[in-house]
Amino acid sequence: MADYLLFDIETRPNQGLLDNLRHAYEIETNGNVEVQEMDKLTVDKVKKLIENENPSIAWLELHYMREHDGKARKGVFDELDKRLKVLRNPVDKKWFVTPETQEIITIAWSEGPDGKVVVRQYEDENDWLGWISETLEEFWDLAKRTKICGWNSAGFDIPVLMQESRKIGIPYQRYKIHSFSGVEHNMMDLMKVRFPRDWRGLRASAMAVGMPPGEDAVDTLVTGANVAEAYRIGNYGLIAQHCMVDIVRLQYLFRAYEGLYF
Repeated sequence: MADYLLFDIETRPNQGLLDNLRHAYEIETNGNVEVQEMDKLTVDKVKKLIENENPSIAWLELHYMREHDGKARKGVFDELDKRLKVLRNPVDKKWFVTPETQEIITIAWSEGPDGKVVVRQYEDENDWLGWISETLEEFWDLAKRTKICGWNSAGFDIPVLMQESRKIGIPYQRYKIHSFSGVEHNMMDLMKVRFPRDWRGLRASAMAVGMPPGEDAVDTLVTGANVAEAYRIGNYGLIAQHCMVDIVRLQYLFRAYEGLYF
């Protein structure tokens, strides 16, 4: 077994959990607020109406459309638009990418920076629980034998893996992250090793240390930002390919940083 198991995951939002969050964030509104004459609806008046009367979505949409069809005064339009966005989607967008609201759909790994890339991709909508249980057991069985290494893994991948494992009762590892203090570790986040106070993308970081464009060119249609949409329309192969290329990038960075930062 190699000294490090390099790994990466791809996820989709857990829609059921996000729906529950929406209920928690729902705002009661007042459906009896008087319709206003648009030429008298100033920015200050809109702000006061929203603050004091808490008008309904229907009220806001009516005045929004009237404003849009009329002079479209920027201040009034912006206040109506801002409030509508809050009421239509009350869940803070940060929840859409936080580990607690994610479901794993792909895991890839390699044993060391020169190992073969293994990809486990979920495709069967009817048996996610069976797939994730089997895949997590396989991953943790490998991980417990060595140290693990990822990119932004301390902030995202490991919390997601641990959350999913905890929910379905799969035993998982606890980790001490690599630091420069000399404390023994069993997990290394390459992004934090190189950029301890910053966030950097994996693809750009690999290119910055000289990863040949040819090795990266196959991954152009799917990125981390649109994996959930690619999954929704059934582009499973492209997601698997994207995760595989992320491991290749990770391998390249590992070789570039080894001897310099660890």
